[in-house]
Amino acid sequence: MREAREKGLPIPPFPNPPFEQQVRLVMDNMKKLAEAAGSNMDCLLKVIVWLRDQRDAEEFDRIYRTYFTSRETLPARTRIQAGRTPMDCALEVEAIGYVPARSARKTAPARKRRAGHSSRKR
Repeated sequence: MREAREKGLPIPPFPNPPFEQQVRLVMDNMKKLAEAAGSNMDCLLKVIVWLRDQRDAEEFDRIYRTYFTSRETLPARTRIQAGRTPMDCALEVEAIGYVPARSARKTAPARKRRAGHSSRKR
């Protein structure tokens, strides 16, 4: 694709694998991106899905749900039919998520008091 753009040639057509394979490719890549950032799929807050054909919605949902640990962790989602997707693929997915906070900073060890001494002033 880069070479075609640099030479001013048309972008090569998308190979158009079966819809299920495209969904898994997109969702696997999204999962890898979330994990590379130190997050996971359950930390997605909002997902927007553009389908080339809304008749694929049920199959998309069946696959999509397998990427989350439970129904409660499914993010808010908008799903719409796109007139045309980039490279004419069957779907486009955009997501917004967060990276969970790391475990709290290690607290400094408590100071040992010497026997017979108090920090209070007398």
